Amino acid sequence: HNPLSDTLFSHSTQNDSQQEIQFPSHLGIAGSVFLTGKTESIHDVHSDSRFNADIDLQTGFTTQSLLCTPIQTASSGIIGVIQALNKHEGQFTPQDATFLEAMALVSAKAFVTARLCQDLERARREESQLLAVTTAVSRELNLKPLLTMIMNSVTQILDADRSTLFLHDPRTDELWSEVAQGIDRGEIRFPSNMGIAGSVFSSGKTINIPDAYADSRFNPEIDRKTGYRTFSILCMPIDNKRGVRIGVIQVLNKSGGPFKHGDERRLEAFASQAAVAIENARLFEDILRAHNDNRRIVESMTDGVISISPEGTIFHANQTARTFFSI
Repeated sequence: HNPLSDTLFSHSTQNDSQQEIQFPSHLGIAGSVFLTGKTESIHDVHSDSRFNADIDLQTGFTTQSLLCTPIQTASSGIIGVIQALNKHEGQFTPQDATFLEAMALVSAKAFVTARLCQDLERARREESQLLAVTTAVSRELNLKPLLTMIMNSVTQILDADRSTLFLHDPRTDELWSEVAQGIDRGEIRFPSNMGIAGSVFSSGKTINIPDAYADSRFNPEIDRKTGYRTFSILCMPIDNKRGVRIGVIQVLNKSGGPFKHGDERRLEAFASQAAVAIENARLFEDILRAHNDNRRIVESMTDGVISISPEGTIFHANQTARTFFSI
């Protein structure tokens, strides 16, 4: 069972070839078993109104008899079903049902183990990427490639289609796209209170929307301009260490369904790193600007000014000093 799309799916094997089957979790006899949690044994499936003949049409297989039982775990409840088709001789027996239920129990344990391994691997991968971002933030002062790296990690970790980082322009009170994946050229710019991103920036609250077009705050104008189709949105404010809101980070179209609470926690970690990166870059720009201003002041002075290192080496002299001492 895929809880994001509420479907039952399988990779069925037939004549050494594999086919993927997927359908809503309430359809067919398998859907009924999934919902009720009761084993079903049916000798003639075509006499049962619940039978979903579309699957036979899709696979080219002809189902006659069926035995189906739920796969259930202690922690997650029913996570799927296991079924056997077309008993060769006679009907499926109670002994067959007992055997299939035992197989379902073994399958449930295997699924739990596999999911634990997947969760551990995902946690390791997320930790590795967050460490790489944290290291880059502490070393890299070139803001654009650093933020691009952060947004690439966000898109990958959240299993999304694309992400955008909007910064606030206090001069025009607009949000503009510092990093916008999927946008080849130009920038996106709009009033800081418009759309989902504007609502997040104004309120300071995270917004998680499973269907963008069903939300009145969504601004479809960006989709019209870019030719993109937005479905799910996760948008979070970016605040600096003084609590001043400096932008928002927005992630679009999670694979398989809406964003979950765990995605919000993951995005918060990367939003914090983006805030640090932006603040570091702006602080460096301020220091560099002050340094350049001081140099211009010194250069314009009519008095000679010479700067000497502790080792006694001249490392700077203004134009007046260079002319006077012929440096």
